[in-house]
Amino acid sequence: MPAPRVLLAVVLAAALNATSGCMLNDMDTGPPTMSEQYTDLAALYPVMEGLVTEAIAPLEHFPGFHSRMITTSTCTGGKHDLEAFPGTATAKLDYEFAEAYWDDPAVRVDLLEAVKARWVALGYDIDDDVSGTGKYRTVTATADGEVFIRFRSLGVVLMDVYHTACVESGTFNVPAPVGGVLPKQDRADIETGTAIR
Repeated sequence: MPAPRVLLAVVLAAALNATSGCMLNDMDTGPPTMSEQYTDLAALYPVMEGLVTEAIAPLEHFPGFHSRMITTSTCTGGKHDLEAFPGTATAKLDYEFAEAYWDDPAVRVDLLEAVKARWVALGYDIDDDVSGTGKYRTVTATADGEVFIRFRSLGVVLMDVYHTACVESGTFNVPAPVGGVLPKQDRADIETGTAIR
């Protein structure tokens, strides 16, 4: 028969596992958080593209983007945040620089600083995160607390825009990409909603 202390430890461990299991099984995040400012993708997507256009418009030494990626996903919630809520959407937009510029300080550092200065001048809330002993840097800006745009100098260098809430899906117009992206490099992963080009 196990010693009393060992037996107590076994009992406590079993109780902890049982409690954790109940907590996991009962975890329900509820429905997704819907946007307070945008009704659907038709209202949201032009704002996302507009932030990129606004950021690069005044740049004197802008090398252009290599690719654009548009992504929409169905929002989730419920138990374990795994229940899909049809008719809802979250969106993300990525503009990536060509690989030739990923190690170029004129893009990784100078262009980033110029874009950050632009956002500061516009009065946006700014977060400047540096990691990897200074090698990696992400500057994030937002004007409304829901839609965020980032300049990211990581292994790759890109600008991306994302939305922190959900909207109704529906049909939305997709304008031609900015920054010189060629049609063959203009991609999309549309899980929900209908994109009209």
